[in-house]
Amino acid sequence: MSIARSVTTNTLYQLIGKGVGLIIGLRITQLLTQLLPMADFGYYTIFTSLVIQIAAITEWGTGFIAVRAASQSKFNRNLLFSNLLLLRLASLSLALIIILQIRYFQFPALPPQLYTLTLIMLIPLTIKNVCLSIFQAVLKFQYTAIVENVANIIYLTILTYLMSSSTLTLQSATLTLTFSTFAALAVALIFATRYVIFQPTYSPTITKYLLKESLPMGTQLLMFSLYERFDTYLLQYFKGEVTVAIYGLAYKLYGIVVLLAAYTMNSLYPIIAQASKQKLTQLYYRAFHLSLILAAAATFATIFIAPYLITFINPDYQASVLPLQVLSIGITFTYINHLAGYTYVAIHRQTTFMYIAIIALVFNITTNLIFIPQYGYLGAAATTAATEGLISLISIIILARQQQLKPQIFKFPETLSYFKHQFQQTINRF
Repeated sequence: MSIARSVTTNTLYQLIGKGVGLIIGLRITQLLTQLLPMADFGYYTIFTSLVIQIAAITEWGTGFIAVRAASQSKFNRNLLFSNLLLLRLASLSLALIIILQIRYFQFPALPPQLYTLTLIMLIPLTIKNVCLSIFQAVLKFQYTAIVENVANIIYLTILTYLMSSSTLTLQSATLTLTFSTFAALAVALIFATRYVIFQPTYSPTITKYLLKESLPMGTQLLMFSLYERFDTYLLQYFKGEVTVAIYGLAYKLYGIVVLLAAYTMNSLYPIIAQASKQKLTQLYYRAFHLSLILAAAATFATIFIAPYLITFINPDYQASVLPLQVLSIGITFTYINHLAGYTYVAIHRQTTFMYIAIIALVFNITTNLIFIPQYGYLGAAATTAATEGLISLISIIILARQQQLKPQIFKFPETLSYFKHQFQQTINRF
């Protein structure tokens, strides 16, 4: 199978899976916003943000490094992912320390039981993410789609039952989310063990490699994780949980839109990691052009349908329309940043992207501290879009000057024709 067809096929698997997940996810969001008080939905948003952020911190980029090593056949696959799993499980102790510190300082503030539930939910999420790394390494994204949708279906089923019995509360919603994550883990392990036999064998060489190579990557992910979630915590501090709920709904929908960029790069990443310099140059500019096409379509579509989508989910959240439209301005930059980030890691230049992430974090926190107290969720949305734009500008310049990877805009028509042909072949194959 050609590179383009491989990327297209695996991206389509993810899109089909996400298409199903999107329908289910919108219904879940609709139920949560309609049945939970707005303040409780704000707490729910903070809870899920905290889980995702701590998971990213404890992962520390080791998944990206493991996929790259597997693509380059650097280690035995069974031993590689077994040690990745051991390393991730050990990192849960770090998660406990982080949660205890957050609970002590009450920033972000949550009901006491949700701090404990955060740690519990991180256990299946940590193991499941190792399985997802395996699927990426072997380019079997259909399993990723199945696993994610199992979680969504179970979550929706239980939420619907709780709705019918009028017992949906903040605690029952978060407990249901945790249970569905455990169920998804069980399915993920069934698929993952087709390709990897987990062994309780510790390899100092592999562990040292994962930690050393992921140090800049982990720092970079930490920076991005902080800036992606810090605005939520600041909004709660300055404006309260209701404002977090309004912004949280807008950001959740924005996050769904940018998933297409992540799916495309998930498919392309193992291929970039093993590409020659000449092949990489061609891959980069074609992926850049594809990112622009997808981003332009996503941006205009989001701006147009935002009022209708929010009304469909919950008319009481009309205030979420404007921040969603402001966030959509940053979609083009976000797509480019996904390409840049994955490329830096694939060519062993993750340290460079780490410095870019640090600059972005400083800019984001400073700007949020200036604008959130005065403009609330609109200041947060504008800051997110501006930060994505800053990252894109720096990344494009550095890749062009240091790695001779250039967008090659004049070859855009050629790329468009190429992907149109490959996409048609893939559709015919399906």
